Amino acid sequence: MGTLPDLDVLSSPFVSDYTQLALHRGFSHSVFFALAGGAAIAYGLRRLHHRYEVSFRKWFLFTFLTLFTHALLDGFTVYGTQLLNPVSSYPFAWNSVFIIDPLYTIPLLLGLVVALILSRASTWRQRFVMGGLIFSTAYLGWGQIAKSVVDSDFQASLNEQGIRYESFISNPTALNSILWMGMARTEDWVYVSLHGLLDAPDAKIRWMKIPRNPELIARARKTENPYVERLLWFSRGFYRLERDPDGRLFFHDLRFGRSDGYLTDKGNYIFRFHLLEDESGAITGFKQFRPVVEGRSATIDLLWKRMNGDTSIQGEVQQELYPAH
Repeated sequence: MGTLPDLDVLSSPFVSDYTQLALHRGFSHSVFFALAGGAAIAYGLRRLHHRYEVSFRKWFLFTFLTLFTHALLDGFTVYGTQLLNPVSSYPFAWNSVFIIDPLYTIPLLLGLVVALILSRASTWRQRFVMGGLIFSTAYLGWGQIAKSVVDSDFQASLNEQGIRYESFISNPTALNSILWMGMARTEDWVYVSLHGLLDAPDAKIRWMKIPRNPELIARARKTENPYVERLLWFSRGFYRLERDPDGRLFFHDLRFGRSDGYLTDKGNYIFRFHLLEDESGAITGFKQFRPVVEGRSATIDLLWKRMNGDTSIQGEVQQELYPAH
């Protein structure tokens, strides 16, 4: 039941990428879905297991928390979760946990596995489950503390280097909460840098300058083109636009980083969209490329070294960017 909200991905083969971008982590992740769905499931469970004499109130508390804690957890990642859909489409994102983090997942799984192995009479079942839950919840709190520390360093660096920005975000890099990626957005540029809790106190934060090229969608913005507006809503303005040698227009959501984690000099942006245009140049839709993350041992080795404070490891920005197909 805890995975029920993620069944929104099943609609992907039947709807356009434009529609799916709003559906995923939409109503199925909202408090209203948890209330309505939780009540319906609780009613069914009470009827199915009536011999246990568990009240509807207790069943509902169980089902509601199961559904809504899933949505809240997703809110800690960078993607964004529409917790108030359909009242509001605002995507809540606290950006303090990577979408896959073993230090959060493994303790929970360990507690569940032990609970399945031990007999129901064993008091250790509850202890292991509660231990995993407490550790994982504490780890979410740790992520917020770590984020606060690195955000302070990022913003101090931006001020010291005279970079005036309109919006700033940060999120942890892959599989950890030690090394973070910071992003500062201006009208024409996005500044990106890596900074870790284990970096030397006197280490200077080096910002990479990525062109947004907003002029490529200037006409579409004037007419409030729905496809462009959807991508701007999703990316929160942290994007890069580029045309390939064939003249095709691509939109890159920078929040999710590059396939190399900005640890080398070349990598594909993880979230990429091909903007479809008609003969007049009007944008008529978009097609999303499936996210690709490098898992090569060399990249993982660089990530480990950078996590441990080797500030010499940081890539460059490709000034001419053409995505691989």
